[in-house]
Amino acid sequence: MPFGFTPSYPGPGLGGRCNPIDPVSLTWKAREYSIHTRFIELVGEINAAMPQ
Repeated sequence: MPFGFTPSYPGPGLGGRCNPIDPVSLTWKAREYSIHTRFIELVGEINAAMPQ
């Protein structure tokens, strides 16, 4: 392993645009079909509250 290299692995939460489908876009599209994506929305709320 090279010095200073830290592998990162995508998880189920919001973290960036590296996921195959952007979770925020997925939530937006799901609303068109009346599908509730509470888990994705909850992760967004937690991430937004992290500085506090």
